[in-house]
Amino acid sequence: MQLYYQQTYFFLSPSSSRKAFSSKNSNKGRLFDPEFVEQVLDKKILFIGGVGRSGTTLMRSILDTHSSINCGPESPFLSYFIRFYQSLKKDTTTLSKTIKRGYEPNFLNRAMAVFLIYSMENKNKVGDILCEKFPSIMSISYDLHKTLPNAKFIYMLRDGREVAYSFIKKLNKPPTFGINWNKQNKIYLNNCDKMGSKFCKKIRYKDLISSTKQTLEKICNFLEIEWTEKFLNHQNYIGSEVFAVNDEWSYRQIKKPINNGSFNSWMGKIEGYDQKFPYFQLYILVFQVPALNI
Repeated sequence: MQLYYQQTYFFLSPSSSRKAFSSKNSNKGRLFDPEFVEQVLDKKILFIGGVGRSGTTLMRSILDTHSSINCGPESPFLSYFIRFYQSLKKDTTTLSKTIKRGYEPNFLNRAMAVFLIYSMENKNKVGDILCEKFPSIMSISYDLHKTLPNAKFIYMLRDGREVAYSFIKKLNKPPTFGINWNKQNKIYLNNCDKMGSKFCKKIRYKDLISSTKQTLEKICNFLEIEWTEKFLNHQNYIGSEVFAVNDEWSYRQIKKPINNGSFNSWMGKIEGYDQKFPYFQLYILVFQVPALNI
């Protein structure tokens, strides 16, 4: 199968690429001339996101066994960057004043995208596919899609009760899944649907665990990459081909084989939760329908 992605690094070896572009346009002398920026923004990229504890780390660890993908651990600073972008985008007064001072109307989205690409190239020095796994990246995914037309997104979905219990075990805090899980997934799902299935793939955590090969085959088709048997034994490559750090939240889990031990592990362990509450109602709250159209 022909690979969808072709390796082209713009920032790690800037001299040749920038000279080639600066000689072709009238903006000679500009470090980021328009033609160069356009080629940067056309790069093929993969983002992996979803509500925390929904399997994003497992997904990136599995895909990192592929020779063309190098996602690596999530970048902690991105939480600040995403909040900054969202705050500035809401501040229409500041944006309006900025535009009056000569900035292009779409400068914020383009500057954000160029920053992300530079950051990913700084971390991902091998592999054909630039990749970033960060749960809340889905909150700005549609804005990224409008600026990065060749970017693709994997959106991880997991039962809110399992997410809540996972947070309880990790942080020893009462769950707020009834509010946070629904609120975040409404935003993420809306962004994913606006992009369409060509650019955003919804993956149930349950499907990844219980139907691993079939689910990963669908992801291969989505990304247009070749299948590798390494997907099914990702734990054997943690620390060698798959870069991981021990301060990742799911570090211990990704070092183990895929298993379904987490299914229904929350039952009887979330105080005040009525276990008779119909399973599908959680999804109705988010998706307005009893079942997901995936």
